[in-house]
Amino acid sequence: MIKPNDRVYYVYNMKRTGTVVETKYRSTDMHTEGGTVQQRVFIVVRHDDGTFGEYPVDEIMRLE
Repeated sequence: MIKPNDRVYYVYNMKRTGTVVETKYRSTDMHTEGGTVQQRVFIVVRHDDGTFGEYPVDEIMRLE
C-alpha cells in the first residue's frame, strides 16, 4: 500500500520520481465485468523537480 511520504515513480515514465503528498478518492461510473466500481483512488505526487502530478494508484509504483 502506498502511503504519504513514500518515494514513488510513475510507471509510464520511470524517470519521473517523487514523494506522495496525499490520496484522493473520486466516485466513478466505470463498468467492469463484475459490475460497477464505486470509487477510484488517485495519488498526488510532488515530483523531484517541484511540480505536482495526480495519477491513478495502479500507475504508481513504490521506489525502493
